[in-house]
Amino acid sequence: MHQQILLLLGLLLAFPNVQAFETIQINPRVYALVGDLGQRSPQNLGHNMTSGFIVGNEAVAVIDSGASRAGAERIHAAIRKVSDKPIRWVVNTGGQDHRWLGNAYFREQGATVIASAAAAADMHERAAEQMVQAEQLIGDGFAGTEPAYPDQTFDQRFSIALKGIEAEVIFTGGGHTPGDSIVWLPEEKIAFTGDIVYVQRLLGVRDNGAAAWIASL
Repeated sequence: MHQQILLLLGLLLAFPNVQAFETIQINPRVYALVGDLGQRSPQNLGHNMTSGFIVGNEAVAVIDSGASRAGAERIHAAIRKVSDKPIRWVVNTGGQDHRWLGNAYFREQGATVIASAAAAADMHERAAEQMVQAEQLIGDGFAGTEPAYPDQTFDQRFSIALKGIEAEVIFTGGGHTPGDSIVWLPEEKIAFTGDIVYVQRLLGVRDNGAAAWIASL
């Protein structure tokens, strides 16, 4: 597990100046979308993080839907270059804007959106604030974005029904935000850590607190 986490962190370091994101193949079924390390902008459509997607035998699971409708469309276009299978699941690894404000677009594609109960509560609490801030940063690229909350929530663990590859979403207490979760692929020993792991940035310790963040690791 540690080797694969270090690989994903290394990808972050390898692409410090991209304007949108780079699609990086981790293995034949797992891809990372490595975003800009700078602020959200019209160029990156708010994708200043690492997200990704998992290709199952019959469908695809998206890890984080982006910060805007246009950002979600860009993620979908990247997926289409790899697979034409339907998007069945979207996992929001946390309640920050760039993890979930693209949900509405993927729901229109037939996806079911899942997140921890704590992340869903965080979304409801901060949606209005996040919408205003994201629009200011992304500009015209934010047009058409509407908040869409998770269809299913969980307290500790959720297994994604994705044939051909085992994937589990695990909530261990949050990190940067109260609902941050990890997507763990046990057979591949790959983890998408969301906002629980930072590189080349000062940690943004919010209301969840440093002690809870450390405990979640």
